[in-house]
Amino acid sequence: METVGIKNRTFVFLAALAIAVTTASQCAQATPFIRIGSYGTTSWATAMSSGDVTPINAASFPTGMTNLYNNLISAGSIPGVPSNSTLVPYTSVLTPIGSLSDATTNPSGTTTVPDALVMSWGAAQLPADQLILAAWGYAYQSPENFMLDQLRIRFSINLVPGVTSLSMTLVDANGNSKSFVGNNAPSGLWSNFLINPLGGLQGPFNLGFSADANFDATNIRSIILDETWRGMVETSGPLDPTTGLVGRWNSWDSLDVILVPEIDPATGGSAFSLVAGVLAMIEHRRRRGAVSTTLAA
Repeated sequence: METVGIKNRTFVFLAALAIAVTTASQCAQATPFIRIGSYGTTSWATAMSSGDVTPINAASFPTGMTNLYNNLISAGSIPGVPSNSTLVPYTSVLTPIGSLSDATTNPSGTTTVPDALVMSWGAAQLPADQLILAAWGYAYQSPENFMLDQLRIRFSINLVPGVTSLSMTLVDANGNSKSFVGNNAPSGLWSNFLINPLGGLQGPFNLGFSADANFDATNIRSIILDETWRGMVETSGPLDPTTGLVGRWNSWDSLDVILVPEIDPATGGSAFSLVAGVLAMIEHRRRRGAVSTTLAA
């Protein structure tokens, strides 16, 4: 009987190993996974030429995003932004520029990234009570399953002095969205963040978040990233590297959608971490079945 038990457990182990390795391979190839920018497999220039990365037209901003911003403005929750300010969407200009050092935006900057994306949204002096919102987005060619809590969104950003807030919005296949807003990032320095799309306040998003009632986190159509800037432009601010002029601009280094680090093959994880989880689940169910049988007897 013991020999049979050993054989059965060996079979279970091998089956679990096969399942785990296959799962890891499929996850590594799954279409929700993207890597754009300095540390990715796709350059910003390529992502733009393919139409995957585009500016968001001012008339097309998700309602959930603008509603969250308006609520935060009226509550006086965005530092430096008066509660009577008006949110003004603006169509930005995106420019892949190659290497960019944060020494140009902060005297303490020491990091140069090899592939940066600059978003510019105007240099004109506008009323001080206007909050100018600009955004760009990554659009999936078809709605993708985000596998709930198994995925993370990672990005690297330089919040140029003058930016008052940033946000991230996930839009599902039916146009419903979930948005995060915050300003918890060093001014003018390259910073990296890892975001749980199912979470709440986290990382740089310390001011607010909201989701439409029917938002489907498992069926994502696009990821939108944006920043705001008050109407007045400081004449002494950092120069926009794409125009050589003072204006509203911001820079991005990378955008990735990845598995949680513990099981991300690209960050050194192994299928064997999945094996351990599968075997633990099988053993738990086996014991639970044994206990149930004992109680039923």
